[in-house]
Amino acid sequence: MQDIDKNIIKRIHEENLSDPVNERILIAAIICSLAKEFANELVVVGGSAVEFYTAASYMTKDIDFIAKDDFQIAKIMTSLGFSIGEGYTWFHPDTSVVVEFPKPPLLGDVSRLTKVKTEYGVAEIIGVEDIILDRLKGREFWQDNNELPEMMIYSHYDSIDFAYLRKQAEFELIWKKPSLM
Repeated sequence: MQDIDKNIIKRIHEENLSDPVNERILIAAIICSLAKEFANELVVVGGSAVEFYTAASYMTKDIDFIAKDDFQIAKIMTSLGFSIGEGYTWFHPDTSVVVEFPKPPLLGDVSRLTKVKTEYGVAEIIGVEDIILDRLKGREFWQDNNELPEMMIYSHYDSIDFAYLRKQAEFELIWKKPSLM
């Protein structure tokens, strides 16, 4: 594993006090880049992805990753100064950012990932269509009452593959075809 600057997370935090979204993207990029060294692949999902696609209209304090597997995750996180808490949740003493690794699989199409290049590497974020579907499922099955799917659709209207979105929504049972009557 490449030599890690033990103060990198602290420095990113201090340089981004007024931009917590950028802080999380940079931290995600570092973690993704280190995981790639071990042939592990991480994808940013959940609230972190919603935050990215809504340009911080929705805010979170954590970064959720789906990992291809858990190979070397503990080594990567401890090398960056994170400590593990309950349920595979990682904390860092120099920032309020929490990192979590929900269980795989990734519920989305890996060919639709958004790759955000940073000075610390590339953060891969679940595709906008797939995070919209995730939030629609939350609304349909868990009564999450929010406007996040609409916010993301309005913000990314020109780049959304609506045929894919509709097909997946039908498959996921969250799209009701209009009746013929």
